[in-house]
Amino acid sequence: MDKYDEKAFLNDMVIEFNFSGKIELTFIQRLLSNNSDLNNKQLAEVLERELTDNGKLKSPPEVIFRDSWRNGIFPKLKDEGYQGENKWQEARQWLINTKYPIWKNQQVSSLNLLDSWRWLQEKAENRRVINPIILKQPPLSELAIGGWEKKENPIKQIPLNSLIHYQIQLSQGGYLLFLEKFSNSTDIYCLCPSCVSPSFEFDTGEVILPQKTKYSNRQAS
Repeated sequence: MDKYDEKAFLNDMVIEFNFSGKIELTFIQRLLSNNSDLNNKQLAEVLERELTDNGKLKSPPEVIFRDSWRNGIFPKLKDEGYQGENKWQEARQWLINTKYPIWKNQQVSSLNLLDSWRWLQEKAENRRVINPIILKQPPLSELAIGGWEKKENPIKQIPLNSLIHYQIQLSQGGYLLFLEKFSNSTDIYCLCPSCVSPSFEFDTGEVILPQKTKYSNRQAS
């Protein structure tokens, strides 16, 4: 289980088991692999502010931590079929063996847009094969057929309101999926395939997006 899967899986288990507050906190933090080198007391000390409500609760943080697992987490896991001892290591392994495979299969069909973007971003390789091209607008009569002319390439800066295309160098042929997320927005755009790139099967070499179409003009902002 990679670290992105781990955090997402534990968050979803919190929802499934209806955990909240300190039980949610101790459940996630205890089972994160990044904390596996800490014993319960050490981890409780790290979480002292959250466990004691910034010192308002007088119980030692390790006691609050222990009681969260003993009285809240282990009983719920046993209701779900866990039959091991009250040890977080065994509980974690049980979750990985029984709950994680089911959860993982569900992700294929239930990833939301942001999760999909993060997943693709982790899988992607930065090969620096995409360059923006500033375009010089042709006569109005040629707009319908996308008669743009390259003005400058490569470029390091794009003036505001410039017309641009993307130049992509493909090292191998295949089906191109091109997503763009702009820094000033949370929106993610699928540029290929899309209405501006209806064909998305390409051979090796240079690809210019958008393809020549009446939708071709786009402004950088």
